Amino acid sequence: MLKRNELDALEERYSRIIGHCVRERRMSLSWSQQRLADASGLSRAEIQFVERGRRRAKIGTVRRLCAALGVSYLELAAQAERVDREWEKLGR
Repeated sequence: MLKRNELDALEERYSRIIGHCVRERRMSLSWSQQRLADASGLSRAEIQFVERGRRRAKIGTVRRLCAALGVSYLELAAQAERVDREWEKLGR
């Protein structure tokens, strides 16, 4: 069983990775944060927090972002897994 500090570290890493993936997808569409905010129904501040990994995005938030970005939750999760492996190799 994970200790509380280990769980916190995993959640923080997950938040940074998901934020990175959301930002990559948004930028691949040449969208501004405001455009993503408008498309997802979230505030631009929320988009900023998610992309920077400063807020642990709830599943509902991630699903709204996925819908706005035109990717499934499973596609984003697969991308996050790839990023996690890449970061692991880089020692991030």
